[in-house]
Amino acid sequence: MTSKRALPAGEDEETENQVPETATKRQRLETAQRVRNATVRSADSSFHEKRIQWFWEHRDLFEPLLPEKSFFTKLAECPPLGETIPRREVPTPASVQATLKDYQMRGLSFLVHMYENGVNAILGDEMGLGKTLQTLSLFAHIKEHSNGGPFLVVCPLSVLGSWATEISRWTPSLTSITIHGAQSERARIKSLCLTNQYDIYVTTYEQYVAEQGWFKSFRWKIVVLDEGHKIKNENTNVSVSLRGLNAQFRLLLTGTPLQNNLHELWALLHWLFPEVFTPKTVKKFDESFDLNKGQYDLAVLDYSRRLLERIMLRRLKNQVDFQIPPKEEMTLYVPLSPMQRFWYKRLLTGLDTMTLQEVFSATHKESSEEVHSASEMKQFEETKAAMEYSMKAGGNEWKKLMNLLMQLRKCCNHPYMLPNSEPEPFLPGEHLVLASSKMVLLDKLLKHLKAGGHRSLLFSSFTGMLDILEDYLIYRGVSYCRLDGSTARPRRNLDIRLFNHKDSPYEVFLISTRAGGLGINLTAADTVIFFDNEWNPQVDLQALARAHRIGQKKTVRVYRIVCQDTVEEQMQSRLQKKLFLSAKVTEDMQDPTAVNEPRFTKGELMSMLRRGARAITRIFESPEEFIAASMNDILQKSREYQKRVDGEAAIEDQEEFTLEGMEIVQSRVFEGRVVHKTAKDIGNEWNELAKRVREDRVVMVDGHAVLKETVGCDMWEARSTFSKNAVIEKKRRRRKFAHEEVCHACSDEDDQSKLLGCTLCPRSYHPKCVGMTKASAKQLVTWSCPQHLCVECLRKTGDAGGMLFRCQSCSNAFCEDCLDFDEIFPVGDVLPEFLLLGFPKVGQAYYIRCTECLDHYKTHPDALKDLEEQMERDWKEVEKQETEIEEVKEVKEEVKVEKQETKKVERKSRQALSPRNEGTTSSSLWPADFCERVRKKMRASGLYTLGLVDEIRQLDPSVHVTKMGLEKILDRSVNAPAYLLGSQRLKRAVEVWVGGVN
Repeated sequence: MTSKRALPAGEDEETENQVPETATKRQRLETAQRVRNATVRSADSSFHEKRIQWFWEHRDLFEPLLPEKSFFTKLAECPPLGETIPRREVPTPASVQATLKDYQMRGLSFLVHMYENGVNAILGDEMGLGKTLQTLSLFAHIKEHSNGGPFLVVCPLSVLGSWATEISRWTPSLTSITIHGAQSERARIKSLCLTNQYDIYVTTYEQYVAEQGWFKSFRWKIVVLDEGHKIKNENTNVSVSLRGLNAQFRLLLTGTPLQNNLHELWALLHWLFPEVFTPKTVKKFDESFDLNKGQYDLAVLDYSRRLLERIMLRRLKNQVDFQIPPKEEMTLYVPLSPMQRFWYKRLLTGLDTMTLQEVFSATHKESSEEVHSASEMKQFEETKAAMEYSMKAGGNEWKKLMNLLMQLRKCCNHPYMLPNSEPEPFLPGEHLVLASSKMVLLDKLLKHLKAGGHRSLLFSSFTGMLDILEDYLIYRGVSYCRLDGSTARPRRNLDIRLFNHKDSPYEVFLISTRAGGLGINLTAADTVIFFDNEWNPQVDLQALARAHRIGQKKTVRVYRIVCQDTVEEQMQSRLQKKLFLSAKVTEDMQDPTAVNEPRFTKGELMSMLRRGARAITRIFESPEEFIAASMNDILQKSREYQKRVDGEAAIEDQEEFTLEGMEIVQSRVFEGRVVHKTAKDIGNEWNELAKRVREDRVVMVDGHAVLKETVGCDMWEARSTFSKNAVIEKKRRRRKFAHEEVCHACSDEDDQSKLLGCTLCPRSYHPKCVGMTKASAKQLVTWSCPQHLCVECLRKTGDAGGMLFRCQSCSNAFCEDCLDFDEIFPVGDVLPEFLLLGFPKVGQAYYIRCTECLDHYKTHPDALKDLEEQMERDWKEVEKQETEIEEVKEVKEEVKVEKQETKKVERKSRQALSPRNEGTTSSSLWPADFCERVRKKMRASGLYTLGLVDEIRQLDPSVHVTKMGLEKILDRSVNAPAYLLGSQRLKRAVEVWVGGVN
């Protein structure tokens, strides 16, 4: 919760609105709400009259888009007689602490003009042109010329913190509150709102839906929907819940007002002008642009553009007179790696078998089990909606094609995204890079960028792919931060601040394209990498605008990684040729055939598969050549390849395919040759080209580590099944850690009284330092220290968005809303002194030096010097401990490998001693006279069998021998272990011992 000081409700109102001193709390709350709503309600009638007048004067813009009987039919019976308010230039409000650019001044004038006429509007400037600042300027203008708010802003979670920051930065005189958090936190905020008047209320779409009843009880002066295209589907919960809002003026902010079809335009108009665009008016929008029937109406597209020109202000970056460095885009084409080719063939071959059905069924089953499935299912549903109309013509075949495209996209990214493809148990290594050609290219590219001092945004549409990329970055030691739909609000805002800092420790920002493509500013990066592309390129454009926007000082280089000769390349080419509907309606393009409608006929899908199942001109002859190529060679060849692809595209589009059913895929033509039909053949091929360097006898079956040789054994066949070497780790319990030996509050080393340790962290305090007696402290079972509570608003970590900023030097802790980032010093995610106590990095904490401590260090510089020197010593000790731990791990690994080698020898010995030759072998290796000779030497040396075992192990540590086994050999027992009887190494060691003993 973020709030700025607000006036008590009812202040400066009429005397009759004052609450009697004897009133109950409930009466005070109800009176406060009535007072708040009265101001807005009194102006509603005049706003309605102005809106009707504007509608009438501009009815020629609406009527061509409406049916014969519409809102204007009734209005014509009694037309209004007034006049609309003309547009005028509006100066920058005095309370705005910014110098608006010329185009932003024109934007403010447009918004004021629409507001004064009571007409809802769209601010559709391209991403990065300052829609937030223009909106805040409108709020400030209204506050200065009328009774002010309340104003409501509904936005995505990713920009919630940005709104709070921008309000404090540009309009500090406007009071604001952020409504977000758990149910208990929201209840506290709502009580606060009822007893105080705020100018601006900021919340997210999800929080609005959860509290829609409370929001609808207000009479809002202005309601703003940031990233307003969120309501492009009128049937979603968000769209339905937003319809009932009471507001004088509705404003949509969106850089992509139209993405797919005219129905989306109608949904926006329906929310802006519900009295005009009723549900009965949608039919004309749908019929005027229907690819299902091959129908489109150029006149309706033009009428839509004319209406938008009046109610929407849209400027592009290239139309605005300000200096933003250009961007350079390049598509990098890579061949499939051997493992990708294997899985690609498996998917194509399985189309006529049950294998494909099993693989694709996981798309639905994983939606409730895997974290990354939410993002994948989003794209899955978009693809399904885009193809749905072809169901009648193609039966169930379109479903297989739709699923196939999704699975092939995963294969092009990384084969580990497919079920049962990654090695188990999984350990990071070079295989993570070599398994995917995209990863090989990324590995080269990041090294190339680091050498040039560049910082990157790395986007992927799949959260599962982000997991793989995160494993890679950790393995390579690349400093990064991550943002996806599960990232807590304080964490994402902190990472954005740290990444944009001039001394940022981060090289790469790993981002989910959808979650991180809205409203955030990451101009510290000058490189954008799309690991894969969205179905809707508008989403990619929004993501690109995170770096290419106002404030960017460098040329932004954009790299799109595409697997050549696959459906990914063909899909990209065909989809981007269908992205002109938005340009047609919003940017005045006249080509009626170039439309952004991501729907595919079965023929188009077959064409994509066909392109992925044949070989064309290739950049690299083999994956080995690609791996050996330098980054400069790859860039040059990609430029040349793009020119060839562009030249072939025109010819490719002229081709018509009349293939029936699935024949084109069943032909099994891939990369210019026939694909093997059976899964067994493909498996044999993969075994030949992808033999593992290490031999792992363990596979995972339902979470258990099972020996490979037991999989598929005959019924009742007795074999050891579970591996002793691979044990599944149980869920870790809370890590044990030590506590500090000095009170964190007073730091008094002379006070020997017993310290009270925090249950949740290593902090220790004297009971008296936290307001407790020794007796009460002894009765505590668990206790959390002051650093688990915001020092200002007293909210716990869970109520503060899941993170608190804890001071390294004192007991203060702050939530994101109560912290002034400009007045603190960031320390990091972890403290070295905590690591030495066994307390690792936790996601609920970020360590700082607060304002009070910084002021203290200014007057006591020696104390700061001592602190930093101690931290340096602690970090060295941490590094030393980590080195020792790694050395121990290496020793254990060497011992493990040694034991495995010994067991291999033993297995071979057991195989050599079959029942037929066991006796012969044992007689030849251990004849009676030799055994008697060993016994004689043992008696002469005074050794028992156990002593002989020790002597043998000293001679050859690799020999695996036991006391009981050796006794049975020397006694020539029929029960002697077969692996010892046939051990040549054991026999040689015994011979050496016999010959070396006097």
